[in-house]
Amino acid sequence: MARANRLLPADHAASTDFGPYTWQLAEAAATFLYRQGLWNHQINVQRQALRAAARHGATRAQGAARIHLARTHIRLRQWDEAETHLQEALDLYRTRADPNGHAQAHHYFGLLREQRSRYQEAIDHGEHAVAICRTSDLRHGLGHTRPTPGTPGPGRPRRRLLARPRDNPG
Repeated sequence: MARANRLLPADHAASTDFGPYTWQLAEAAATFLYRQGLWNHQINVQRQALRAAARHGATRAQGAARIHLARTHIRLRQWDEAETHLQEALDLYRTRADPNGHAQAHHYFGLLREQRSRYQEAIDHGEHAVAICRTSDLRHGLGHTRPTPGTPGPGRPRRRLLARPRDNPG
């Protein structure tokens, strides 16, 4: 309870329209809130950021807030909400021609599909994110979009991670 009370000023600041500071505060707090597992605070802060960004026409900030909301809803296994925010983010980034955000949205769509056991769709989104990063020279995004070691991914065949040698005498 004490930990949650310490964040009430952040919630209050997010609910007060400070223009661009509202979504900048939300962006600055996002990693902390996510790592601390403060999901309800994350949702509250990001919703306020989304409203403020929409009021001021800040499409990049709207996309970032939607990505943070989607990540949190994925973590809470709230699939429909995550899907809605990701689709909105994807549309915003596509309209704005923002390859970094576009790749991020596909990355998190891949994560959502993987969580739902829709593996081929997860791979397709991952490959799309990698293609966007490569064509836009977003090297920093490539590390984020690559699958974990041993999993199939763009240009990697499906194979067992720990295969036994064929000529094993034992």
